Amino acid sequence: MISSAKTRTKLVFLLTMFLTACGGGSSGGGGQANDAADQASPVNPPQAVTYNGTATFTLTAPGFTPINDTVPVRIVVQGNNVTLTVEGVSVNTTLNNGAFSVTVPVAETDDGITCKGSATASGTVSGNSTTGKLSGSATCTGNGLNVPVTLTGSFNAQASGP
Repeated sequence: MISSAKTRTKLVFLLTMFLTACGGGSSGGGGQANDAADQASPVNPPQAVTYNGTATFTLTAPGFTPINDTVPVRIVVQGNNVTLTVEGVSVNTTLNNGAFSVTVPVAETDDGITCKGSATASGTVSGNSTTGKLSGSATCTGNGLNVPVTLTGSFNAQASGP
């Protein structure tokens, strides 16, 4: 187990940043907009569909109690463009046959502890909902630490009104 409370607090902070770096690593895009994209022209772009929901995740690292949390997510789909937003951090990707996937690098440093790796959000859109999975891994080093961190989770969001 990690003995220093300050070191543990910093690592917990960096683990949370790991999720945030995933951005929308916690959300998906919209199938309704996919149909509109086929009929849209540059003069009349397809209407955006907004999905609001939650992402539930677990961060694990040897010697630490797993961190479980649920955060709000927002997904906006316009045509084949998907914007995933988690806690104010947005990532763009593309919808392909109702599915999307985005992988983002993780590189966070705070108080001498650096976490590097990647996080992925993969999901599908079906009607008025989008669901998917979160995954990722990083290694946090510094201040005597060399800890592998794993992210697992899922997300679910529903289309909101016009």
